[in-house]
Amino acid sequence: MSLRERVANWIAPADRATQGGGSFSAALMALELAQARGTLAGISAAEEVIGGFMLRCFAAAQVEGVYRRQFPRRLLKMVARDLLLNGESVYYRHAGQLRWAADYSLDRGVYKIHGREYLPSLVFHPRYIEERETGRGVSPLLQAARLRSMARQVETIMENESRAASSYVVPIPNVEGTLDEDGKEVPPEFVKNMKNAKGRGFVAETPRGGFGQREHSQPSFEQTRLGMDTPANVSAIYEQSHNYVLNAMGAPNAMYNGGAADLRDSVRLVCGTLVKPVIAIIEDAARECGLPVTIELPLLADLDLAAKVRALQGLIASGHDIEEAMAIAGIPAVEE
Repeated sequence: MSLRERVANWIAPADRATQGGGSFSAALMALELAQARGTLAGISAAEEVIGGFMLRCFAAAQVEGVYRRQFPRRLLKMVARDLLLNGESVYYRHAGQLRWAADYSLDRGVYKIHGREYLPSLVFHPRYIEERETGRGVSPLLQAARLRSMARQVETIMENESRAASSYVVPIPNVEGTLDEDGKEVPPEFVKNMKNAKGRGFVAETPRGGFGQREHSQPSFEQTRLGMDTPANVSAIYEQSHNYVLNAMGAPNAMYNGGAADLRDSVRLVCGTLVKPVIAIIEDAARECGLPVTIELPLLADLDLAAKVRALQGLIASGHDIEEAMAIAGIPAVEE
């Protein structure tokens, strides 16, 4: 054991349980094999960001129609999340309710779920993108598989980096310890004092001899920290891949990285280009299985009203009278 390892172990005894090691290249190779075999678990943070956003939007959904009880909020929020992350969500009609199908097969238009066959009219199956050959749903990131793989790999690299044991190493003179009665090495007094100091001071000899006598004598101890040290290029790739994943799933970067004005416009954009289309996909699938409903989100109405009010203020400031400005902004006049 080297001098540095001995001192670091005295200050912060390491866990003796061994962990799998290996080079950076070996780690990347293992990740490539896992991705190729489909065993790379979990989703990236960016996927969870947009999946969670959709879940929260639909958790406040209001459903209208005769069959509204078939679509409780707990079902809708998971359907919206599944559409973005998995590309589809499958439920079958049973005893007047919709039950989730953990797995299914589709052959010549007939579904096989839990060993039973169901006609399409008995299956609620919204799909983000429908694969023509199989009829299954495809998620946006399955289309951009390399981007998804890169984002997950970078996160795995950073996770492995964060697991590096952290400690402080302090070069000191005379670090040879002594042996106790059982033959176990006892660290020198300096190490024990430093470990137990906890903010208090203690006296120690200088790290170099001839203190105050030589020009290059060392008057103090210099500690070195060992631990997580993620390369700047890995952090930059992580941030870029995070933004690319958001873009691929329909959310602009400014929605999470911009200021207040950018956030407002980005939320309006994502609601218009992502949330509303997902509502249409769910409503169409409900109609196809004989359970037509209408879904409304208070968030969309609030954003629409806020946009109309800002437009009205701008029109009035530019010289339009109030009635004309309200008509242009799409705000109905109040009848007396």
